[in-house]
Amino acid sequence: MLFRSGSFDWQQRGDRAEVQIRGPVGIGSVKLQVQGGAADPELTLQTSDGGKLEAQAAWDELESRLGAAVPAGSLRFWMLGIAAPGEHQWHEQDPQGIVTLEQDGWRIDYQRYSDDAGAHVPVRIRASSGDTKVRIVVDRWKLGQ
Repeated sequence: MLFRSGSFDWQQRGDRAEVQIRGPVGIGSVKLQVQGGAADPELTLQTSDGGKLEAQAAWDELESRLGAAVPAGSLRFWMLGIAAPGEHQWHEQDPQGIVTLEQDGWRIDYQRYSDDAGAHVPVRIRASSGDTKVRIVVDRWKLGQ
């Protein structure tokens, strides 16, 4: 099992996201631009050494660096605690307060929410698909800008 940690800054406006990912040694820093619908988003990846990849080459590089396929088209929805367009299933809150979404082969557990941003948004998320497991802790939400 491979464990990696890192941080990211995410800015979303409509169907366009800019994501700066900073990871441990070996992954480095990359800047992503994701645009389009959840089913088939366009990806541009810029590396810290100035390299720029687009289309399938960008998806391949991102998967290589992170060690797993990234559901980038669905993430903008899942980060907000909502399902992406398409088939999905919600599971009721369990005794620990966790609400679960299953979509596109992923299980997303919303472990904690906050109302500090003026909206009810997730601040602790655990997602898994096969051997891939991701834990996201949101430090700060800034909505409506």
